[in-house]
Amino acid sequence: MGQAHASAPHTSALRRQRLSTSEAMIAVAGCGLLVACALLSGGHDLGRVSTSTVTVKAGETLWSVAQSHPVRGLETAQAVELIADLNDLDADVIQAGQTLRVPSGDAADTVAMR
Repeated sequence: MGQAHASAPHTSALRRQRLSTSEAMIAVAGCGLLVACALLSGGHDLGRVSTSTVTVKAGETLWSVAQSHPVRGLETAQAVELIADLNDLDADVIQAGQTLRVPSGDAADTVAMR
């Protein structure tokens, strides 16, 4: 019985450490989810987004433009949505010769939450 009591404090400390690690992982995931939701729902202030312009080449898609102009911290799908919002696009169809505003910089600089 003496061993069962001796291991109880160790088990309790280990359980607290696991909870702390789990809570930290949940917090990080929650922050990422908030940024993703803001981007996908148009929850960013487009007036404060740092941009540059590009001219669409033959055969390019909105996805390929987003991949060619990555924003550190954003997934390609998020960048596609942001480019569509910046250019008031209702569809993902773009035409050769079309001029598009694309985000530049880091996601932290690009996305200003409302």
